[in-house]
Amino acid sequence: MATSSAKPTSIPAYAQLFDANIETPVALRRDRTRKADLNETSAGQSEGNPASAGCPSGPCPKRHLDSNEVIAAGKAAGVPSWMLDRIKGRTAKSAWMDATQLGARGAKSASAIGDPGNSTARYLTREPELGYRLIIREVQDGDQVRVSTCNVAITYLKGDTEMGWEMTDEAQECLAESSYSEAERVMAEMEDRMKGNTGRVAGSKVRALILSWLDRVYRVCVRGTGGVYFVPRPTDDLEAGSVEEELVAIREWLSSEAVGGVFTSVELFDTQSTNVTGFVGAAIDEVIAEVEDVNGKLTKWKANEKMNAGSMAFSAETQVERLGELFAKVEALEAVLGDEFEVARTMLDLATKRAESEAKEANAAVQAAKAERIRAKAEAKTAGKKGTVQERKSKKL
Repeated sequence: MATSSAKPTSIPAYAQLFDANIETPVALRRDRTRKADLNETSAGQSEGNPASAGCPSGPCPKRHLDSNEVIAAGKAAGVPSWMLDRIKGRTAKSAWMDATQLGARGAKSASAIGDPGNSTARYLTREPELGYRLIIREVQDGDQVRVSTCNVAITYLKGDTEMGWEMTDEAQECLAESSYSEAERVMAEMEDRMKGNTGRVAGSKVRALILSWLDRVYRVCVRGTGGVYFVPRPTDDLEAGSVEEELVAIREWLSSEAVGGVFTSVELFDTQSTNVTGFVGAAIDEVIAEVEDVNGKLTKWKANEKMNAGSMAFSAETQVERLGELFAKVEALEAVLGDEFEVARTMLDLATKRAESEAKEANAAVQAAKAERIRAKAEAKTAGKKGTVQERKSKKL
């Protein structure tokens, strides 16, 4: 088969990253409305035994990524600076709060001498005052009724960088020896978790940055479950070269040891053997879905009697900006996929006019309310002056 000399018409990107929290592959998701998708595991994987799912690119990544290593790897690969600027390592305070939060269910404690029969015990977190957390051990009977509690330890942020903790005097009196040792292990584990999370960034943050980049290059989600995207090749060769350079940089970045992800791209050529028309339907559906979402929001806000004019104006203006970005996306897609977006363009135009009208009406209401307050204040001030003059005249008489 002869090799085609046609210019590539697209830069489709298949992207798959790893969820750093559950250590199993997770396909990148498209969605602004289904943010929970970012944390879903891939279909067919074993949730009970993450290791059995396997990691195609080698060893499974760490639960959290070292922010300094991630940024350094990004700079070395040539990743756009705006992406790296958004990567911030977790502060010591944030890591401490997370490490010492045991949740509503608490952490299970083993039964000990002195606990009533048929009872269960757990460790819970309480906050007696700002900057301190109290760890308690609670014992419940078979009916889940609290039998006793013991203040086990106090923890605090030490010098804004480390976790400090101390066992209480009460713990020595109310805990059996085995429970006391267990409580010390619980506190030590909290300290280790804090150290392990300080200065680190969750893998979901990296995935979110890739999704932001894909949005900027007007991607089209071509698979319902996400993970596969069609990226139109800009008609301007200089701009196209820039997009391709960024794509290569991101691919190198994600495959680095610091991140441990997978990002693959393949160029498509519009020839007899391959064409991009199959992506037209997906692109149009995506644009129409965005427009319908905007119209739905405008209708909901309009019907909300508790929404004031200022909030309505701000919300409507954000949708005008959103539709403007969508217009730019349609123009980029039309340049590659052809003039088949007439219906989508019409819907976009109508939605934009509606959003602009709602914003204009709300802003007018805001200005009218402001003018009324100024008028009322002026009248009150004038009435006050008249009253003062009359009082002075009365005193003279």
